[in-house]
Amino acid sequence: MYFNTFEETSVPNTMMRLLFLLTFLLISTFSGLQAQRLSRVTYGLDIGTGFTSDAFTPTINYYQNLTFGNLRFLGIGWTGRFGGNVINGNPVLKTLGNPGEQDQISLKRIITYDAAFGLTVNFDFEHIEFGANVDLVNLSFGKNSKVLYKIADLQQATDSVKKLHNTLVSAAPQSASLLPIATKKSNGHSEAYVRLWINQEFGVKLGYQLMNVVYNTKEPLSNNQKRFVDQYGMPFLALSFHIQN
Repeated sequence: MYFNTFEETSVPNTMMRLLFLLTFLLISTFSGLQAQRLSRVTYGLDIGTGFTSDAFTPTINYYQNLTFGNLRFLGIGWTGRFGGNVINGNPVLKTLGNPGEQDQISLKRIITYDAAFGLTVNFDFEHIEFGANVDLVNLSFGKNSKVLYKIADLQQATDSVKKLHNTLVSAAPQSASLLPIATKKSNGHSEAYVRLWINQEFGVKLGYQLMNVVYNTKEPLSNNQKRFVDQYGMPFLALSFHIQN
């Protein structure tokens, strides 16, 4: 039997709404500014990882920020992120629903790989920057795993599904996801950060990252559920490099 030793971070709904609103603000601002004169294009690369005692998320993040007209401190752009997610400590994923009524699967370890396209908004004040990134489209890869399945309410389960309680079933990471910031049903990352530039080419990035992890079982289980999810929050540290200004 597996036990979940990874401490899940509970993220307030207000923070999620704020980041989701930020995404749409970014889109609307970009539309309103695109008619203005382009003043600067900034390219950069972040190499780092999110981390806790039981997890880490090594990532390479390429970004391009555009500034317009007189708003040179505001950058709006896109990101391309490639990374991995490793969660140790027998993580547990649950179906969406009311607490106490959620079926669950548990694994010895989660290892997945991501390729994502996202949006970024960045406030640049010379040697210090503040910003946020959100995945729009996320592609996840990982092996099919045998996971321990537990049913929360055996009385509501059919006889065929009851036989699977406390047995191993097959599950794999959800391969394609949209807007993980908006729903826990999608794999992906979002982050808020501060970037400190030591010189014009090199800096350090500090921040906080939200990571959605979604696995789908091969066959529908109790209540036709196939999707099992969890959300983790963690600090991260990265080295930043200016590619071009």
